[in-house]
Amino acid sequence: MKRFVKNTILFVVVSMMLIFTITFTLFVTVKKHADFRLKEHPVYLVVGHSHPECAFNDSLISGLKNISKSGEACFYSYQKLKTVLNQNPSIKTVFIEFTNNQIEEEMDRWTWDNKHITRYPDFVPFMSNRDKALLFKHNGDGFLNLVSISARYALLRIVTNDYNYEKQLGGYQFLVQDITDSVLRILNKKETDNHKKPVTISETNLNYLSAMIHYCKRHHVEPVLIRSPLHKGFFRFVDERAYKNILKKRFSDVTWLDFSSFPIKDSGFADPEHLNYKGARVFSLWFNEILKKGLLSKSDKARFVKKEISERAHRTINNP
Repeated sequence: MKRFVKNTILFVVVSMMLIFTITFTLFVTVKKHADFRLKEHPVYLVVGHSHPECAFNDSLISGLKNISKSGEACFYSYQKLKTVLNQNPSIKTVFIEFTNNQIEEEMDRWTWDNKHITRYPDFVPFMSNRDKALLFKHNGDGFLNLVSISARYALLRIVTNDYNYEKQLGGYQFLVQDITDSVLRILNKKETDNHKKPVTISETNLNYLSAMIHYCKRHHVEPVLIRSPLHKGFFRFVDERAYKNILKKRFSDVTWLDFSSFPIKDSGFADPEHLNYKGARVFSLWFNEILKKGLLSKSDKARFVKKEISERAHRTINNP
């Protein structure tokens, strides 16, 4: 009986070691051959969640590539950014979305809940053991359920010799729908009824945002924090005090460009926090203009942007 137990334990241990070795080999092979090269050879990169995904139409902005993706926490943006910068030396500036909801505890769920942890198989070959441990700590069941799926993903890439990651990067989202009067009425009611509540901070999201910034600097790429256009009644602004405090305390050494008040008609919004294709076209063409005006060479980029937005708003009022 003892021999049977010992043999069983030995079999289990050897099997687990074999599975680990095979999986590890698959991930190493994918990492070695992974192709994150961008055929556009961009000078500028935009990364973040759905706000920049819907705002920056990179077909209208010279030298810019948008790799933002809906529902993406900084944890996953960081995995993408590392690999893209390593293989695209043409990139000199990275615009990183940093808006109000990214400071909130909700971002923890975006990192490891069952819905969002499904992003893990795409980027596991490029994650550190510390990154994996974070996911396992907060969602062990979800993590373990994805181990075999991740191995199959890697094996499929090797068998088909397909190491291109373009589809996994994200990109500009062309939204057609318009914000409606009923949505605006609800929005205004929320703004009226909403009381300021204590904000619970996502340290994980902020830590990975810091990691992105530091990674850019180490690779001699300029990181620029941005806040994409938002509807004037967007009720998330109740977090503004906490948001500004974090900007001041943690990211005071990083350029922050605030586009949230960029003048867009209601018809240019898909909803209170996303531009539709009409709004994105207006904003993207304007953004292309200020890049050509030398935005990134200005000593005070934030003041320059504020001045350009003010002038744009003045023209919009006088020429509705």
